Amino acid sequence: MIQKIVQRRLEAVFLAGASRIDEWPEHWLTGKDVDQGESYCLPCAEEEVENLIKKNHSDDYFVDGGWGTGGDVQAFCEKCNRYLGNFFTLYACEQEVLHFTDNGFDPRSADDCYSMDKVISTMEWQLIPEEKSEHYDALHKLYRTIINNFFWISNSTYSEYLYMWN
Repeated sequence: MIQKIVQRRLEAVFLAGASRIDEWPEHWLTGKDVDQGESYCLPCAEEEVENLIKKNHSDDYFVDGGWGTGGDVQAFCEKCNRYLGNFFTLYACEQEVLHFTDNGFDPRSADDCYSMDKVISTMEWQLIPEEKSEHYDALHKLYRTIINNFFWISNSTYSEYLYMWN
């Protein structure tokens, strides 16, 4: 079990790094023969719609979305590769935990912190009765590894670290 104070410190580290990511609302295109599985930021979606209207001489295309959706992976704009806001499904959380377990976690990486911020937003800290305990066991094992590798997260001086993001 991870102590509450350490949970808050981990959350602060994750949030400090995640706040450096420029996340845009997720949009998609709607119209005839349009792949709604592709995601875009608003400027790119609007540009794609303009191109489709010109190319097909039809006004039957428009931008949809702009609200949060669940995803099994992090969403990125198809054109410019911006981060798009979606919440992680449990599957996405499992994959992120496996990734960091296998490849390590760097609390100085905004990308790593962004992913872990999304994981903790989805999974939280306590086991939900209908969920499988191995998901939480793996998550807590990862947290303990992060704390062991980066002792300052559990140290009382961790707040000094947060200033490196500014």
